[in-house]
Amino acid sequence: GFLFATVVLFAGSAHGLALTVNSVTATPSAVNSYAAFAVSITVPNTGSGINATHSMYLDFDDGAILPASISASQISIDGTPVNSVAISGRRVTVGVPVNIGKNVSFRLDISDGAQIRHPATTEVDTLVITSTNGGNTYGPASNTYSVTAATSTITAAAAAYRKAGRF
Repeated sequence: GFLFATVVLFAGSAHGLALTVNSVTATPSAVNSYAAFAVSITVPNTGSGINATHSMYLDFDDGAILPASISASQISIDGTPVNSVAISGRRVTVGVPVNIGKNVSFRLDISDGAQIRHPATTEVDTLVITSTNGGNTYGPASNTYSVTAATSTITAAAAAYRKAGRF
């Protein structure tokens, strides 16, 4: 399914530089499902960009159910697995694996294998992204996304099977 996201940008600290969140997709969006997240982000044309080995912080809303740990192979930036992943409370901290220049767009992907699960109720959750590079802080930038009701489809074959009293 398609997930519509509303993007909200917040000013950072005194050294804060805005990130632009171009899009976010959580697939599937259904309640109780493990979701894959695809986020397109642009670093502003200020500061020095984000260097490999610096950290990116992903703050999930209370609705998201985070696992105890996530393998670094489950999260990537432009297709390169992150260097490290740590979870503390609602925050997932990842080690940036590649240099990301200023005025550059990149994609952050979280596989459904990371086992970040949607809550059991329909709601709007928020993902906040912040990154640091030396004295600069990029963000925070946040995205809201909807967790929707689960739907199911019964095929003609399944309907015939059910009608025949098989289930």
